[in-house]
Amino acid sequence: MGKMLDSLVRIVQQQPGHGNGVNPPHREVPKERCTTGVSPSCESLPYIEVGAPGHMIDASPDVLAVRVPKAPVAAKEPPVPQMLPFSAVREEVKRRSPTLTLVEPRAKITLEAWPATPVLRIPEEIVTHHHPEHAASKEYSSLLSRLKSTNPHSVLFCGTTLGADSTLVALNLAFAAGREDARIVVVDTDCGNPTLARMTNSEKAPGLHDVLAGNVAFADALQDTPCANVHLIMTQAGTPFSREALQWLFAWLRHEFQLVCAIGPTAKAAGADLLSLCDAMYLVDSSRSDVDVAPLANDLLAKGGKLRGLIRWSTEY
Repeated sequence: MGKMLDSLVRIVQQQPGHGNGVNPPHREVPKERCTTGVSPSCESLPYIEVGAPGHMIDASPDVLAVRVPKAPVAAKEPPVPQMLPFSAVREEVKRRSPTLTLVEPRAKITLEAWPATPVLRIPEEIVTHHHPEHAASKEYSSLLSRLKSTNPHSVLFCGTTLGADSTLVALNLAFAAGREDARIVVVDTDCGNPTLARMTNSEKAPGLHDVLAGNVAFADALQDTPCANVHLIMTQAGTPFSREALQWLFAWLRHEFQLVCAIGPTAKAAGADLLSLCDAMYLVDSSRSDVDVAPLANDLLAKGGKLRGLIRWSTEY
C-alpha cells in the first residue's frame, strides 16, 4: 500500500502547473462517469479508493495489517485399545525379543456373582409389627405401660424351658415400644442356644462375639429392622460372656438406647452376672406348658434377679 501511495504522489507532481502556483487545466468529466460520489475535480486525478467514498484512512502498517485467524486444529481422538489374541502377542514379543519366550497361561478365571446378603425376616408371630391393631398387640402395649411405671432401662426375658420362645416376647415388646418414638434394641445374650439370628434369617450377620473379639465395631453389629426405632444385635453359639464383657455391653447399650430387651438363657442357666445388670426380668412360658414355675422364680430371686412376673404366650390368636 505504501508503494501505491508513492506512485500517486509522483503522478500528481508530474501534472502541469504543479508546484508553481498554476492550477492545472480543468477537464470535464462526463456525469455518467461520476459514480463514486466524490466531486468531479477529484476524478481528474488517478486514485485508489480504500474504504467508503470520501473517507480518509491511515495507511500505516498497524492499521492495514490483516491477521487471518488460523483454522482450529481438530482434537485427535485417543487411540482405542485393542484386545489381541495370545498368538498375536507371542509373535510380536518374538519379533522384538527373539531370546524371550512367552508361555501361554493355563489358569482360567471364572467370574461369579457375589453372594447376596440375606434379607432380615420378621416372623409372622411378631403381631405388634405385622398386626398392630390385633388384640394380642394390645396385650403387649399394656405390658409396656406397666413397665413405664417403674421406668426400667433394660428388661431380661428368660424362658422356663428351651421351647419357651422368649425371643418372640422380646421382639413383640420391642416393636410395640418402637411405635412410640423410642429407640429400642433387642440383644441376644444366650450363647448356649442363640435364636434371634436364626429366627430373623441373620445367621451370617456379625454378632457380640465378633465385637468382643475386635473384628467389627459395635455400630456395625447393629441390624436395622423395618421399624426405624428397633435394632437387633445377634450372638453366636460359644462360651458365655464374662462379667466384664457384660458390664461393658450394657453400659454401651444404656448410652445409645432408651430400652434394652435382652434375650437370656433358660431360667436355670441364667447367671448372677447377667441378672444383676438388668433392671427387670420376666419368666416366659408357653400356655401349654405344665412346668412348675415357683421353684424357678425362687431360684432367680436368690441369684439377684429383679423378677416382675410371668408371661404366658400362645400362637393361637
